[in-house]
Amino acid sequence: MTRFPKMFAVFGLAMATVIGLFWVVASPAPTNASTYVAAQIDPDQMTRNAPRDLPSFDQTYQRHLGVLDVLPH
Repeated sequence: MTRFPKMFAVFGLAMATVIGLFWVVASPAPTNASTYVAAQIDPDQMTRNAPRDLPSFDQTYQRHLGVLDVLPH
């Protein structure tokens, strides 16, 4: 009767060791992607440099929401 509890304890310890080693090996290294700033983006400058003759969303992607919408050919 005493072999089964010892066997489960050894099995549990082995599983914990395997899971711990897998966690250490498979976990990715932390990155500094959020702290690295290559260039500051100015939204006002992007707005000033944007083309003015772009079609509207409705012109580009005609939304056909109703049953009686006429599809262009």
